[in-house]
Amino acid sequence: MEDALKVQNLSKKIGKKSIISNISFDVKYGETVGIVGINGAGKTSILKCLCGLWTKYEGKIFVNGFDFKDKPNECLFCMGTMIENPSLFPNMTLKQNIEYFGAFCTYDYQSRINLFLDFLKLDVFYNKKVRTFSTGMKQKACLLIVLMKKPSILLLDEPTSMLDPLSAEEIRIFLNYIKEKEKVSTLICSHNLVEIEDLCDKVIIIDKGKIIENIEINNNCTKLYKFEFANENIAKQTYKQSKEYETVLQGKNIFLRANVTNLKKYITEENPDFTNLSTDGNLQRIFSSLI
Repeated sequence: MEDALKVQNLSKKIGKKSIISNISFDVKYGETVGIVGINGAGKTSILKCLCGLWTKYEGKIFVNGFDFKDKPNECLFCMGTMIENPSLFPNMTLKQNIEYFGAFCTYDYQSRINLFLDFLKLDVFYNKKVRTFSTGMKQKACLLIVLMKKPSILLLDEPTSMLDPLSAEEIRIFLNYIKEKEKVSTLICSHNLVEIEDLCDKVIIIDKGKIIENIEINNNCTKLYKFEFANENIAKQTYKQSKEYETVLQGKNIFLRANVTNLKKYITEENPDFTNLSTDGNLQRIFSSLI
């Protein structure tokens, strides 16, 4: 069986400047792959080539076995993409946006939408205009519509950027749910290394348009996670409520030693009101040493 997505020797120039140089990787069926790098490393540029926004490039892109340049329509039909600043029609309600994009679906999408509305806690905003939505709600709504057509491949650019920690975690849980339920193949570009370790099976680190490392992710390994709270009182109250977990309280921070599964359980059950989440994980150390 072919890979869901295969990239061979992808290169892209703008004028005389090379922004992607000889990039090759693959995404297998049901696999989630992350691309990380500093600003300007070429992450979004790769996604723009993969989804057809940029058509002038060197190299080959195969989607479900189809050569993108030979069969662009077949390739795009398989994909759901959310790149840079996703937006909907702001003066239309969420319901009207769903109906507009639903007209392009080839099946009855309504039962699927009802499930997603409930999962993403958007059901109460169904008849509200999108311009009244918070940034997190808009991000969730865009993701809902991207997934509406049942794509077999997802291309996501910073899916939780500018979101509060709880909204970001809701989207990560939702993406893991879609991965397990529908075996969607996903390529994610993100600056959030905690997010990448949570969602991905493997990670590609790029710098100056080139791949400098490929890393397999083991979600069973234990890491030290740092939850930062607005003040010491909130941290202390949260700490008192989570005695069954291996936590340490230091000022306005709580440190949790756990694997990814237990991290999700802690966040879901305890619902901590944290302002930032970081980790002293392997990916962070590797990334810092390479870049």
